[in-house]
Amino acid sequence: MQVRKRLARAAVVLGVVAAGLVATSAPSFAATDPITTVTPAHGPSGGGNIISLTPTTASKFSGASGPVAQFSATACADPYDAPVPIASASGSITAGIVQATTVAVSGSNLNVTVPSSLNLPPDVTAPASFYVCVYDGSTVGTTALLASTATAAYTVNPMLVASPTSGASGGVYNVDLITANAAFTPYSTSYTVQFQAKTAAGAVCAATPPSASAPSASNASTITGGVIQVPAANLQVPSSRTMKVNMPATMIQPYLTTLPTVMSTDFNVCVYASNALVAETLTSSPFNLSGNVSLSAATGSSAGGNSITLTAYSPIFTSGQTFVQFQSTTTTPGQCDAFPQSSGAITPAVSAIRFISTSKIAVTVPAIAANSYKVCVYDSANASSGQHLVAQGYSTYVSGNLPAITSVLPATGPAQGGSTIVVTGTNLPSTLGTMTAAIGGVPMTITAQTSSSFTAVTPAHAPGTGFDITITLTNGTTYTGKQLFTFTNGITVTPNTAPNSKATGTDLDIQGVGFLDLTFAAPGNYDSLSTKAHVYLVKGTYDPKGSGTTKTVGPTAECADVLVVSDTNLICTLYTMGNGPLPSTTGRSVQGCTGSNAGTTLTPGGACTFSATDVGLTIIGTGIPTATTITAVNAGTGVATISKPMTGAVTGTTVVNVYSATGVKALTDAAGASGQKVLTTTTAMFAATDVGKAVSGANIPAGTVITGFTDTKTVTLSNNLSGLQNAAGSLAQPIYVYGTGAIPNGTYTVTVVSSGAVNANVVSATNPNAANYMQSILSSGSTFTVADYN
Repeated sequence: MQVRKRLARAAVVLGVVAAGLVATSAPSFAATDPITTVTPAHGPSGGGNIISLTPTTASKFSGASGPVAQFSATACADPYDAPVPIASASGSITAGIVQATTVAVSGSNLNVTVPSSLNLPPDVTAPASFYVCVYDGSTVGTTALLASTATAAYTVNPMLVASPTSGASGGVYNVDLITANAAFTPYSTSYTVQFQAKTAAGAVCAATPPSASAPSASNASTITGGVIQVPAANLQVPSSRTMKVNMPATMIQPYLTTLPTVMSTDFNVCVYASNALVAETLTSSPFNLSGNVSLSAATGSSAGGNSITLTAYSPIFTSGQTFVQFQSTTTTPGQCDAFPQSSGAITPAVSAIRFISTSKIAVTVPAIAANSYKVCVYDSANASSGQHLVAQGYSTYVSGNLPAITSVLPATGPAQGGSTIVVTGTNLPSTLGTMTAAIGGVPMTITAQTSSSFTAVTPAHAPGTGFDITITLTNGTTYTGKQLFTFTNGITVTPNTAPNSKATGTDLDIQGVGFLDLTFAAPGNYDSLSTKAHVYLVKGTYDPKGSGTTKTVGPTAECADVLVVSDTNLICTLYTMGNGPLPSTTGRSVQGCTGSNAGTTLTPGGACTFSATDVGLTIIGTGIPTATTITAVNAGTGVATISKPMTGAVTGTTVVNVYSATGVKALTDAAGASGQKVLTTTTAMFAATDVGKAVSGANIPAGTVITGFTDTKTVTLSNNLSGLQNAAGSLAQPIYVYGTGAIPNGTYTVTVVSSGAVNANVVSATNPNAANYMQSILSSGSTFTVADYN
């Protein structure tokens, strides 16, 4: 069809020319050239890296007048199409055309700088691949496709940010790897993390983890290689967006035999799962291994007299030929001078320097003016001797009246943040903007400060106790108040009240922290004892410890159909009238089980199945004695053991009814007419206290409750029956009256838990995950009132 259109277009043009008229030329549709290789074939979300495209035809790019490169979520458009923002749904890329702004022809290849707009949406948790498309121009609907990849050949990985972004040679400190995409599986131990030296040939992470190797360099500014692999024991994955790394001692700055030694080295941070790259740092934001020696202390009094040690991770010091200077960052803002300064610097006496080993020296600091200094090590104190700088401290040394943090009020606050606290200390900067503050490693907003205190607003943070409060001055020096603050696992609920006469559910908007790491049951699944996460309404403080199906303090009701909006927000529906979705233990009627006369086991079959949550429930049916309960369910076979021997055989056609005897009535002789709201029984089954209780069963619409009590055999329902009820007294398909009813007026606590199982917080051989159990606390923000005045 395309060929016919082109021939027809050519015929029209020829005809026009033959007629002596002026004709405009048609767009050129030259054959698309396949791109054979994309090097490298991956990069971080946010771009910035350069890739090289190799065409099949060597002159394809060099002969183009103005090549334009695009990354497309679908096969390349032909002709050119305008850029389209990246879109996603359910964690997958659904659309997007992203155009590069910088391309350059290099020989027969085209080098493309990946644009920052090639960015994975937050809901995408895994690497995503894109087609690479090249056009000779950018006229929509006209410019033909010049070259393209046959498949989605360029992979975009979730972007990592290292915090802090730099550290000292020799490791043994902590670095957080943070991503906006929930790319990690919490508590997993299967990840491989590497710090790969950033070189001209290794601008981004390798696609698969290379073998570990010590860093190497060719001169003081050029690193030539090195792969540092983090031991598995040094990794923790506390959430889907954070990985904690304790830097290994092998994270060593490369040293040279000639001076000066390497002063700064950049590393790409790469995370792998099953040898596949799953996240990496931007090329513009690598981890920097700064300086050559670490200081045992970064601050001291201007009076001096204190001692510090300088530790290197290679034998670079020589006894009798190692000298130290403190050079002011005012006059030496960058690296130490290449030679010792003849004036202006503070030079400790030779007797104040103690040679400990070829990789460690100690220095007694002299009286030194209040300031920040570079600590510089030389192999001669003579500036004219031609000797050189050996090493410098990766951090500055600050002298003066040192700031100190002593206390905070209040000392606790909710994990979702937003609390105002006052931090007290001494010698604090008194001008806004001269310091930053953090609590538990997370920055907080300072709103006011003096030399003795500052006021700040707490950030969202994982719950816990003993968090440090730190301040960082503009020179980069940090001061810490140890173990001063506690983040409580509090939540805030809106609205916080509803009447129990409300026939529809009340949507609760809950603010908290860590919701994305919880797994809630899918809508339509209601089992308050399941190991899924739950939102409960509790009278008092929820306590899951107990036995069987009974908890010490269990829920009064459950907020159903949880929708997690973000890590700090979820929405659920609370039915205060008691007419919400009924749990699976309310009652069910099934066929397919089999059991022998006088036996005590029922074998599942057909629609008849059993699970551990059935233990303790009542079971009725032909051949099953009254008041029989399920005492055990085999986890492998699903065979149920019952409390009484059967009085007759149960066959595949026998209707078996399973329900909770606690607060649930099974009406086996209920009668009622289709389209009517009146329900009757031949035996006295009802009480005035049944008003408000939910009813379920055949021909009973969902959400039906008892609204009126006539006598012990007659009640009125909230909805019309959808069919006739059988009054023959058969045990088949009974109607169940659920025992909770409307929630009584009073004050309750909304509680979010990571598991609804009994003893979910008790660590045992069968429940090792109890150590990770989470439960929100009782607080003013979690209080919910059921009252008539709403």
